[in-house]
Amino acid sequence: MAALPYMQLYVADYLADTVHLDVIESGAYLHLLMNYWQTGKPLIDNNKRLSKIAKCTEEQWLCVRITIEEFFILEDGFWFHKRVEKDLEKVKSKSIKASISAKKRWEKTLIKTTPSCERIANGEKTQCHTDTDTDTDTEKQCAEKSISQLRIPYKKIISYLNKKAGSEFSYTTLATKRFIKARWNEGHREKDFFSVIENKCSEWRTNPNMILYLRPQTLFGTKFESYLQQKKNKTQQNRCGQCIYNQRDPCKNLNKKSFDPIKCTSFSPT
Repeated sequence: MAALPYMQLYVADYLADTVHLDVIESGAYLHLLMNYWQTGKPLIDNNKRLSKIAKCTEEQWLCVRITIEEFFILEDGFWFHKRVEKDLEKVKSKSIKASISAKKRWEKTLIKTTPSCERIANGEKTQCHTDTDTDTDTEKQCAEKSISQLRIPYKKIISYLNKKAGSEFSYTTLATKRFIKARWNEGHREKDFFSVIENKCSEWRTNPNMILYLRPQTLFGTKFESYLQQKKNKTQQNRCGQCIYNQRDPCKNLNKKSFDPIKCTSFSPT
């Protein structure tokens, strides 16, 4: 098909070139030109095919062929028309330029709709670098976005927990990653996770009733901040959760087989 739905017909030139043609010859020539334009390629040199395109019988076509042939160049079994070829080339060139322009406009639109921080990551200058009234808000959004996009060291954090607690948790577990990511998005970093692990392992690892809480969902849950702020207190070691809560020393429940820290309503690490 042609690149455009309409054909460029130079009326003055056409009339001047076809002044010697009769009605059948003129009609046949015009139909050949329209088919040439519509398909965007030269005509196949086949009398039966050309007669149908010209809207005449084969006998009529054989009579008018010699006259119409002078407007074309017959080469390698095809009928070429210089003027149509030239116009088709212009249309194709225009179409390519339009396609390139559309692509550039699309890329500009994509840049405008892409979050500023994503463009900063690609080394592009954005509104985060301009002196406008919205600089502060934009930079804040960029900072928040950057924090959430930093690579989270799941493996390193869980490996440290396993080393300190003597456990074998997997860093690829979705639930574990969700707890770590939630705290990470709050602004906590690797050293904070290590501090919490260190604090709670120091406090709970030697306590058979509390060691079960040395797990990701407890350590990295909603009490993460309080665990982080907690200072190591050696006097709390070897005491159960109930005694720690009531500041009771020495522990009276630690050696009781019936004591269940999960049922303790005074203190719970989760």
